[in-house]
Amino acid sequence: MLNSTSNKLNSVLINEDIINNLPNTSSFAESLNNYDLSLKLLEDSDYLETNSFVSFGNDGSLLFLQVVVASFKPMFSYQPGIHAKYISPSGEITVFSQKYEKSDLQLSSCQLSGSICESNWTRFEEGETHGFNFIFAAKDAKKKYKFSANLVFRGKNGSATKFGTGKVTFDSNEKEFISMVYPSARVNVTGNFTIGNDELQNFDGIGYLGHYLHNIKPHRYVNRWDLIKLHSLTEGSLTMTVMTTTKLFDYRKIAHGFWMGADGTRLAVTLNNSVEILQTSYDSDSGYQIPAAVKFIWKGFIDHNSLPFEAQLIFECNRMIHKFDILDSIPYFIRVIIKAFVAKPFHFQWFERMSATIKIGDPNNPESIQTLNGFGLYETTILNQ
Repeated sequence: MLNSTSNKLNSVLINEDIINNLPNTSSFAESLNNYDLSLKLLEDSDYLETNSFVSFGNDGSLLFLQVVVASFKPMFSYQPGIHAKYISPSGEITVFSQKYEKSDLQLSSCQLSGSICESNWTRFEEGETHGFNFIFAAKDAKKKYKFSANLVFRGKNGSATKFGTGKVTFDSNEKEFISMVYPSARVNVTGNFTIGNDELQNFDGIGYLGHYLHNIKPHRYVNRWDLIKLHSLTEGSLTMTVMTTTKLFDYRKIAHGFWMGADGTRLAVTLNNSVEILQTSYDSDSGYQIPAAVKFIWKGFIDHNSLPFEAQLIFECNRMIHKFDILDSIPYFIRVIIKAFVAKPFHFQWFERMSATIKIGDPNNPESIQTLNGFGLYETTILNQ
């Protein structure tokens, strides 16, 4: 823990004693309950909650859907939104982002399912599986469909995971927090979609489900995020979410990692992880030095036999698919003031072919070495640099 009387980053997620003395994952890996998966609609002035559905097509495509609800009082409260993005196998990108009225958001009594206008998501549990049905419909100014999808995200029971309580708290009363929970780091995705006047296309692939929540002003506590999702159709998945805190909390890194089998079984969850930016390049739009080469490392224990393992992924950032100014939708003069005195958040995404190496047993004399080859989505959000 941090030794500070004024600033306390309070979470088992960064307790080195836990990381260094784990006999297995049971010390911090917990199953999700319905409340974890629901939209909370907190009353806090700075509230943001998202459900993310990220899908890797078997054809090399990428389909990203996200439900957002946010409050920034007194300007607005519980404003819903939907973000959608499709990257074709050839690299063409289609992006849709729309804010809606508070009255457009409708939730079920348990708040696990809901709708925003003509789009809706429904939580289900069937036999040994669980997941979401997601129907997405976006219209342009002339009320014509611009982008629509009808998808099923199905994962194996036992894969829904949170680390400890799922929260990273930033005050001694534990009232200021960020929550990161994972409905599943690997699901099967099936369905169809259409863009504009194009014909209906089938979609088959591997997906990732994430649920995020905060009730803070992020720039006070977080410098950047780094996220990696590497999926192989036949070899499994490696994913990691890394949050780097601000100077106030000594630039600590909190890193949640998953190793998933090809059948959707959770093989391991890890905390002893790292990300290293090996090379950078200057981005003139943001004014930031952004990643040009990156290394991720997972260290932990396999769930079913407690054997240690270490996975390493090194890649170059060659194929940037999207870059955007997070403040771009707010009025210009307000944006200028925020960037000058508060934060300058930009988000960058790369979609690459990648290969990871996994060593099982003693890394200096491993019992076996595996490789995981597939498509990887690397994302970084930089709030300040």
